[in-house]
Amino acid sequence: MKSAKANKRLLLHLSNSIEVKNDTLAWLLAKQKNTFSHYKDYLKRYPKGQYYREAQAKLKVLSQ
Repeated sequence: MKSAKANKRLLLHLSNSIEVKNDTLAWLLAKQKNTFSHYKDYLKRYPKGQYYREAQAKLKVLSQ
């Protein structure tokens, strides 16, 4: 049997993995739609997301 501490670590790892996947899926959707509102929504949902800089750059280009 796994210890409670090991189970907690596993749950934390899985939770982080799911969050990263959701971040990536949201980014791919924004990229596919390529609209100001989709990039803005991505940044609202993931203000510290792994695609933050790319989303900011896209907003800058689309707002010109």
